[in-house]
Amino acid sequence: MVRHGKNKKGRSVSRQNKAMSGSYKVSKYKNPRGLFTNEEVKKNWMPDATPLENLKRIGLKARVNDDVSKPSGNNVNNMKGDASTAIELFDIPADGRIKGHTRADVMLPVSVDDQEYIVKLLKKHKSLDFKRIAMDTKTNRQQLSEAKVKKLATKFYKLKDEERVVECSDRILELLEGLEEMSDYEE
Repeated sequence: MVRHGKNKKGRSVSRQNKAMSGSYKVSKYKNPRGLFTNEEVKKNWMPDATPLENLKRIGLKARVNDDVSKPSGNNVNNMKGDASTAIELFDIPADGRIKGHTRADVMLPVSVDDQEYIVKLLKKHKSLDFKRIAMDTKTNRQQLSEAKVKKLATKFYKLKDEERVVECSDRILELLEGLEEMSDYEE
């Protein structure tokens, strides 16, 4: 014969009673110094006024980002400051050189890290077999695809001498000349 409910584990307090009793409830942290620590704020703060009014009374601004927030609707003409358009902001010159705040005051079309990376890849493989370069897990640490390696190599080849920061051998430049010939055949 089966006795239901007799083999239950004995618990000191049931879960429902645990939630009801005060010893298990978490109390909120109460600052022992009170709501305000600044004497000027304590004097001028009125609890029945809105925070906006209280801050104005103290001499502070409640919404400091109102000047720079997005304009509502079509009020683009009402914006303060110079009204630059998206074309002016994102107009990139044809040569790819963007004036920046770097030491040289110029941002290179191919970063120095990418230049070092492609030179290292081409030094090891000594050929333009981009599929093999992409599959090489030892030197191709970034796991660039075949197309991305080819694109990086063409960008590096098209750099002017003053933009090429990383030194590379004449052998690599000859290899890259072959890349230009390959792209002529594809078109």
